Amino acid sequence: MKKKIVKYYYYDEESILLVNHKGKIRRLYTPFKVLCMETIDNLRRGVWVYVDAVRNSDKDELIYLIQGKEYLHFNFCIQIGF
Repeated sequence: MKKKIVKYYYYDEESILLVNHKGKIRRLYTPFKVLCMETIDNLRRGVWVYVDAVRNSDKDELIYLIQGKEYLHFNFCIQIGF
C-alpha cells in the first residue's frame, strides 16, 4: 500500500498550509487536533492533543505550541482528508 504524503508549511501563528499528494492545498486553523506519535514530556504516544499556535524556529522548523510548550511538528500526525 502506497503511503500518501502531506506536506506542511508555516503560514502564520494561527494556521498552517497542507498540500496533499495531488497538489491540493488546505489551510488548517488553530486549534487543530494532532496525534502524538512519540512519548514526549507528559504527552504519551497515541494521545490526541490540540495545537494552540504554530511557530517557525530559527532553523526554519515547524513548531507546535501544545499546552504551553513547544514541540517539533514531526512528532505528531494530522489525520485529514481532502
